[in-house]
Amino acid sequence: MSHKTLCGAVQSKLWGHTQCIFVGPFSEHHYLKINKGGYCSEHYHQHKWNRFFLISGSLKVIIYKENGQDETILQPGNFTDVPPGEYHKFEALEDCECLEIYWTDDLQPDDISRRSTGGNFN
Repeated sequence: MSHKTLCGAVQSKLWGHTQCIFVGPFSEHHYLKINKGGYCSEHYHQHKWNRFFLISGSLKVIIYKENGQDETILQPGNFTDVPPGEYHKFEALEDCECLEIYWTDDLQPDDISRRSTGGNFN
C-alpha cells in the first residue's frame, strides 16, 4: 500500500494520532494530536526537512547534536525546523495539536530511521 493511499486516514499512535492531509511531489503535511506526556521515537530523516507548527498546547522538540541536545518549547503559533540527518523527537508538555510538514527536493515517504520507540509518560 502506498503512502498516498493512506493520506486522509487517521493513524493511532501510542502518543495520540496522526492524519496525513496532503502529499505532493516535494512535501507532505500531517495533522498531529498529541496527548500530554506523549512522545515520539528518536529518529531522523535522510532527505526530509521536518517542520513542527503548533496549533494548541505546548510541545518540546529535541534535536540531538554531537555536543548535547537542542530543546525548543513551542507555544501556539510557533514553529521549529529539523534538518535532514539529525536525530530528533517531540514530547507533549500539554495536550496539543500541530502540523508536521516535510519537504525536500526528493521526497521519499519511507525516509525515516528510528533508534527508539514512542510512548506516553502517563
